[in-house]
Amino acid sequence: MEWMAAEVTNLEGLFEIFKVCDTLHLAINNGQYPYVVPLSYGVECVDDHIVLYFHGTTEGMKDELLKKNPHVTCSVDIVYEYNERPGENISCSYASAIGEGEVCRLDRQDYEYAMDLIQTHYGFEGLYYDEAMLESMIFYKIVLNNVSGRTHIKKPEEVML
Repeated sequence: MEWMAAEVTNLEGLFEIFKVCDTLHLAINNGQYPYVVPLSYGVECVDDHIVLYFHGTTEGMKDELLKKNPHVTCSVDIVYEYNERPGENISCSYASAIGEGEVCRLDRQDYEYAMDLIQTHYGFEGLYYDEAMLESMIFYKIVLNNVSGRTHIKKPEEVML
């Protein structure tokens, strides 16, 4: 079995990584140690940038810290499978990406758009949600300025991304 490890540098490949992963790990500045929170997210590509959307509540550590400093780092990853390499070691097929950007709060008129992207990301495109629920949330977006990615997979014809 032949393996390919590669840095992903093109926008299309990086976007694909964000599309297949299911959890966004957001690192927010919090003094000496970063505050890291796992999030559900939506993703799109706009003007040669990957744009992420997520939501939260009106009260809490995440919102408090983002008001103080909106510069964040985030990561996503997925492990497809673990494989024994006889006589060598155990390895895995994976894809991962890390990005940096600035978070901004969305205006109320953009909440439905963000929620639609989040639902679509998890395979629930067009699913009904309660409008009152949106009123109790805050939606954010991050336009990623710097993004890097990495994959380690079997030959492309042996694995589906």
